[in-house]
Amino acid sequence: MLLSEDVSDSTPPAVAKRYRSPQARPTVTDIYSSDSGWTRAPGAPRLTLTLAAELRAQGVTMVRTRWRFTTKEFTIASLIPPDESGR
Repeated sequence: MLLSEDVSDSTPPAVAKRYRSPQARPTVTDIYSSDSGWTRAPGAPRLTLTLAAELRAQGVTMVRTRWRFTTKEFTIASLIPPDESGR
């Protein structure tokens, strides 16, 4: 019997590629939006496709992540594909 992982709760492929590890499970330390700039992410959640979609809906355009001793920044657009409307 194969166990299927829920794709929406997986780490975005762009993140694993930039961290050069398929095991990368970074946490979001800061979020950026044009109206408030960089702010701390409450609770340091793990970056998943679901979280990226929620952040995009809130108007967040970039995230700063940390995994082990490395910090990287990602645009939300690079983490999730555009929907049917082109957003």
